[in-house]
Amino acid sequence: MKKWSRHLLAAGALALGMSAAHADDNNTLYFYNWTEYVPPGLLEQFTKETGIKVIYSTYESNETM
Repeated sequence: MKKWSRHLLAAGALALGMSAAHADDNNTLYFYNWTEYVPPGLLEQFTKETGIKVIYSTYESNETM
């Protein structure tokens, strides 16, 4: 029984490791947010400091989302 527990634990750890998200070279952040909720210039400053391009989309209500 102890041997099976170890094998099951190892298989679970392997599955989690294989399914983990990984970074790619795209460096793009898709940001979906309320209208007028982000201060002007904030996303440009974020891009300048991090090098990550932000694609900013807004919605008017929860129903739209």
